[in-house]
Amino acid sequence: MKIALCGLGKAGVQLVRLATERQGVELSMAFCRDGSDKAGKTISDVLPYKGFSSPIFELKSAGEVFLSDKPDVLVDFSSPDATMELLPLCAANGVKMVICTTNFTSEELALLEKTAKETQGFGLVYAPNITLGVNVLMELVEETSRYLPEFDYAITEKHHNRKEDVSATARKIAKRLENVLKKPVPVNSIRVGGYVGLHEVMAVGEFERITLIHESFSRQAFANGALLAADYLLCRTGYFEMRDVVMDYFGKR
Repeated sequence: MKIALCGLGKAGVQLVRLATERQGVELSMAFCRDGSDKAGKTISDVLPYKGFSSPIFELKSAGEVFLSDKPDVLVDFSSPDATMELLPLCAANGVKMVICTTNFTSEELALLEKTAKETQGFGLVYAPNITLGVNVLMELVEETSRYLPEFDYAITEKHHNRKEDVSATARKIAKRLENVLKKPVPVNSIRVGGYVGLHEVMAVGEFERITLIHESFSRQAFANGALLAADYLLCRTGYFEMRDVVMDYFGKR
């Protein structure tokens, strides 16, 4: 499986590391924003991993690059602007996408889904909630709400002190609960230190409480989920979310 990477931050670094360990995975190229000084260098030039001669290209050159060296899947840990720039180029060239980016507008999300469903030979997994464990948490939380709809529910998410937006995973958990409970579920955001990511869901009755927690200790969990999603896409086209990947992984579909 040939992988392209967009986003050379902390999660991208972990993807590079996993690519060195996974048999059958080749990280063939990476993309940086237009005008970046990383363009024209190799992955080994900018990341602490030796032996990676894979080139780094500007986003605007993706269409041309795909004509000569087409990856199977592009994993995107970048930004909404970069994702939307890459989307038509990937779709036109049949390069499938695993999108781990957050903070899209509703219009952008609609375009992601429309493009994936309507472009022949193209597929994407939209997965802001990319880890295996947090998706299991979502299943457990939703099942709990079906058994105990009379309980009160609240979500707390903790992340590092540089994260400004509310966790997309927390919003997703809230949406799934609200679909069952038919009432709003509050989300409390805490920004402290170097937290990679913690999501806690409380279900509270008059005399008892259930607490479900998922915590990522390392961004390697994000990279691992991204590779699972990429593998899932290899033989599929259309629009998927991480729930589809996880259900397939556990053999439930």
